[in-house]
Amino acid sequence: MLLESSQNTTIHRVASGAIVNFAMSDMNQVLKMSKGGAQLLANVASKSNDPQTLWMVAGAITNLGGNQKLHEMLIEDDGIKALLGMAKCGNSDVIAQDGALSWLITNSIVTLSSTKRHIELAICHLAQNDDNAQDFISTGAGKELSRISLESSCEDISAT
Repeated sequence: MLLESSQNTTIHRVASGAIVNFAMSDMNQVLKMSKGGAQLLANVASKSNDPQTLWMVAGAITNLGGNQKLHEMLIEDDGIKALLGMAKCGNSDVIAQDGALSWLITNSIVTLSSTKRHIELAICHLAQNDDNAQDFISTGAGKELSRISLESSCEDISAT
């Protein structure tokens, strides 16, 4: 309720941090998602420009993304779109949130074209930040980026 009703940056930051901690347990993740947690996080990400709040939200989405059972719900509730939007903020702490790149790479070969496009676009945006070079090398994301640039029919992806 605090995240939905408050405009206070400190409240957003603290409440988002609590959600990150809550989302670290598999049992809590299912409960969180069933209560609309990903949609709430996506909404917070869309109305915040505070790097620490965005970092917390990215962390929560990343923790949820680690649970294979929740991937479809995370996609449906705009979790992928939220990660993409946060990547555009330019804050390297948000962009390099642990596990996000690996999750995107693992899930970049999906059957739904709209979902695949969002994931590929997120990878392309992450690749544009020099701070992510080491992560791209260590995760093998460079190969995925090459595949995306060769196979993508979307102009906005192949142009990046």
